[in-house]
Amino acid sequence: MLKFLSRWPVLAVFALATGLIFYSFEWVIEGAGAPLLDMIRNGPDAERHLSAMTEAQRARHLFGTLVNDSLYPLAYGGLLAGLAYRFGASRSSLLVIPAVATVVVDFAENGIQAIALAGGPNLLAAKTVITPLKFGLFFLAAFIALCLILLALGRKLLGGRSTA
Repeated sequence: MLKFLSRWPVLAVFALATGLIFYSFEWVIEGAGAPLLDMIRNGPDAERHLSAMTEAQRARHLFGTLVNDSLYPLAYGGLLAGLAYRFGASRSSLLVIPAVATVVVDFAENGIQAIALAGGPNLLAAKTVITPLKFGLFFLAAFIALCLILLALGRKLLGGRSTA
């Protein structure tokens, strides 16, 4: 599976999808207001923000959480995992774990938010742990991918030099 994710055409699709889905959040923000719950890093602030939302804002945010923010982690997670594997993690697949973990944690956050937005039990207090964990894993996965790309580029540039 990782080998498939690391193919150039697949990476291109993930990159395009990541950009398009990121852009699609503007529509969600227009109807739900800013910030989205995804950007609020602690439970009490998320609860206050949710209680101030109108029903129309909750409905738009719920739609965005179920559609946009279900596709988004798959796109950026696939991109980061594919890049990490392609540029060096094939030697150690452990370097792909933060990208995969980010997707799992993002889905957990989405579930908590969707339940709250739909009027179910309020579990937003968990965002105090889950949201910072999501962002931390995302930045770690992006850092790993970037470092592996730069190392591969460095090897390529240095490998092209003549030693004579």
